[in-house]
Amino acid sequence: MAHDDAVTSRPPEPPEPQEPPEAQEPPEAHADTPALVAGRLQVDPEAGLSSEEAERRSATAGPNELDPARHEPVWRLVIDSATEPFVLLLTAAGILAILVGEVRDGLLILVGLIPIVGADVVTEYRGERALEALRAATAPTARVRRDGVVSVVPAAGLVPGDVVLLQGGDVVPADLRLIEVQGLLVDRSVLTGESIPEAGRIEADPPNAPLATRLAMAYAGTSVVGGRGEAIVVTVGRETEFGRIAATLGGRVRRRSPLQRELDRLVRILLVVAVSLIAITFGAGFLRGQSLGENVLAGISAAIAAIPEEPPVLLAVVLGLGAYRLLRRGVLVRRLNAQEILGAVDLIVTDKTGTLTQNRLAVSSVRTLAGPAHGEERREALNGALRAEEDAWPGTIEPGSFTRALRTAAAELGAEVALDRADLIEASGPTDARPFAETVAWRNGRQEHLALGAPEALLSLPGDHGPATTAAWRALV
Repeated sequence: MAHDDAVTSRPPEPPEPQEPPEAQEPPEAHADTPALVAGRLQVDPEAGLSSEEAERRSATAGPNELDPARHEPVWRLVIDSATEPFVLLLTAAGILAILVGEVRDGLLILVGLIPIVGADVVTEYRGERALEALRAATAPTARVRRDGVVSVVPAAGLVPGDVVLLQGGDVVPADLRLIEVQGLLVDRSVLTGESIPEAGRIEADPPNAPLATRLAMAYAGTSVVGGRGEAIVVTVGRETEFGRIAATLGGRVRRRSPLQRELDRLVRILLVVAVSLIAITFGAGFLRGQSLGENVLAGISAAIAAIPEEPPVLLAVVLGLGAYRLLRRGVLVRRLNAQEILGAVDLIVTDKTGTLTQNRLAVSSVRTLAGPAHGEERREALNGALRAEEDAWPGTIEPGSFTRALRTAAAELGAEVALDRADLIEASGPTDARPFAETVAWRNGRQEHLALGAPEALLSLPGDHGPATTAAWRALV
């Protein structure tokens, strides 16, 4: 494979930096050439960083991991929920009811607080566990080149400037600038929602390219599903795009929803009403000549009667049931009040495959010029497609999502395709210059040359199809 001269050339020795190079690294690495990125981070891609330099940068940049989880104890979640204004109001009403002798009513009010507090605590606890799962998705180890030698190191030990080697099956351990690719395919669905793996490239992206179109980058948390490549670490830990997502989930900034603000206003009104009723009842009792104890009892009873206990209990139950129903549909509700905002959404517009689907490729139909293929014709087409995929052959690279979809479709027809690695002569994955996969293999005593890719790319290849066949296929696709 031909490489950019800028990738393999050794950058000149820079002067001693005034500050750590990772602190100077801008976020536009996707728009720089590999040579510029390597020069800015002061690394020779052929040798990598020295062990001493990696240790020095690690002390400055910190570990390549997300912020340590701030585990909130259950008792703290209970206190946060129990100190809501309406909950405090109902608690006071229940205690006062018990003090004035209305034990049954007071206990009913206090028992009614259990679903209010419990639903909020359970939802918050589930959100914390989801955040822990997000942290667990980061790569535990990485292959790096240091001191000219490739070794496996903990992903937490990566530093800006490290040269990382990627291959099929890897989870990208940090935000990387690609410097060499050999059919590299990256599943970016964790960031973009796009279920189809995209080919990486070493050419710089436009400076204003959105995240989803930066093919010169491999971002932390995404998966390599095919091919090989090398890349330079540009950001680590919480500074990665994956880390920023985790930070938005990890923040404990609480915003009052419109309904909560209305309930807070209702609590203030009810407090004024309760105090007014106590004063009025207390004064009227004195005018009637009642004793002090009777006046206090009558005032508190009037205040309790003015506080509605049912609405907050019903609201908590309804929101809790809503969170449960959303969970059964695969939607995680971290805070109950988020459902109020979700309920106000009238229209969701999306154009990313995988956002509203299962993020899984599947063969929906197989067609020939004569129409949909069935039976033996469909099995033969799937067999040929698998033989044309480099990662379908055992002992090559990890099968990608496209190959797995072809195998599943073949298995549904009862046709397990068993390929022998010894029959494979040559194989190559798609590249920017050649957007299709090719294989040359023995089959029934003769060499078979197959290609698989976009129709417009394959129709431009030489073959036994004439102009009429080419025109018919172009009209079909």
